[in-house]
Amino acid sequence: MAQRMIFTNATLYDGENDRQEGMSILVEGDRIVAVGRDIPAGADDRQIDLGGKCVMPGMTAGHWHGDYGGLRLAEVGKAYLGTQSPPAYLAAVAIENLGYALGSGITNAVGAGCSFDVDAALKMAMNDGRISGPRLRAGGLHINTTASENEPTSWWLPAPEREDGLQVVGAELFADGVDGMRKAIRHQLRRGVEVIKTFPSGGHGIDVDPTLRAFTREELATIVNTAHDRGAVVRGHAITKKSILESIELGMDIIDHGDEIDEEVIEAMVKAGTFYVPSMLFLRKLMPTGVMELARAAQLAPVKRSFEHMCKVMPLVAKAGVKVVPGDDFGLEFMMHGLGNYAEELEIYVDDCGIAAKEVLTWATRNGGLMMGRSDLGMVRAGYVADLVVVNGDPGKDISLLRNTDNLEMIVKDGKVHKDTLTAPARGQSVSARELAPA
Repeated sequence: MAQRMIFTNATLYDGENDRQEGMSILVEGDRIVAVGRDIPAGADDRQIDLGGKCVMPGMTAGHWHGDYGGLRLAEVGKAYLGTQSPPAYLAAVAIENLGYALGSGITNAVGAGCSFDVDAALKMAMNDGRISGPRLRAGGLHINTTASENEPTSWWLPAPEREDGLQVVGAELFADGVDGMRKAIRHQLRRGVEVIKTFPSGGHGIDVDPTLRAFTREELATIVNTAHDRGAVVRGHAITKKSILESIELGMDIIDHGDEIDEEVIEAMVKAGTFYVPSMLFLRKLMPTGVMELARAAQLAPVKRSFEHMCKVMPLVAKAGVKVVPGDDFGLEFMMHGLGNYAEELEIYVDDCGIAAKEVLTWATRNGGLMMGRSDLGMVRAGYVADLVVVNGDPGKDISLLRNTDNLEMIVKDGKVHKDTLTAPARGQSVSARELAPA
């Protein structure tokens, strides 16, 4: 029988409510069995007096590209994404990045696209205990139509011939028509994909012709319906207002980026229960600094316009109760995976958009658990999975504390301690006092 742990004298952010002081949390096995004040400890319980330090649920990365390991923005679009390295190398990159995420207090990750079945394969390895990392809702190949934006501008590059109407190259799957889309989705579901990635529109921080569409309405509807019939969810890279509204109307589960979100879109998201991943760090990194401009000159104006527009709209998003989950294109050369790096996005919503830190924590915890498709993740509540992060400091007052992983003194996933610089290991218990990710 697993030893029980009881955390006492904790300042608690449970994923939903305001901070609560003087709280206790009892963990048995992989579950939280009690949360409250004055919970009696058993004689054999491992007791951890937190001395007022904060406890919060594990966080969720809502837009996960595990096999991105330094993609150069200037090279994206010139070749097929995912062909920049051999499959085994990309898997090694993803394993390293899973370690970074867990070491940053992220216990869940929702796939947003990967090459060579990386998400599904590594999920198997984690379930078998061969590697450590956040639990994955596995993504897969980008679903595209012929001549969509994910086909390289270098059209003469060699690519495999189509088989049964499908063409797979690196991270991309190309198909056309209703029958083609149905085959494409079933192809992915057979390979363990749980989150289908689509591109209802192009762009993100660039000017996009709103009259252009990557899919017909019938193709997009087929994608959503086929995925839902088999228990998968669909996410869409949708930038223009028109593409966002159509995607929501057709039942798409997650909208990524959404540069042209407005009050009409917000209302539609709330009514449909759509998840929203703004991914504003990408735009913030491309904003002019006067030192080194990452965006091309022609791109600076739309980047600035999109970022400033979203800064104004995000308070309305928060007030309306849209299910926002943080997550961004980490793994690009200017926003790498790394210990604590993921929290930089959280700071934007607080510092640039004026959202309360406690609200942003709820996005990263409770909402993230819901995006995982579970009703027992993302909160510190009896019956929930024991994913806990002990923070030296109060992230509800200063969310930037999460950037420095030295402040994360204990990380618990599934009731197992993955990092502990707070206490000495209990007798017979294996406790790591260092980050899981490589130095």
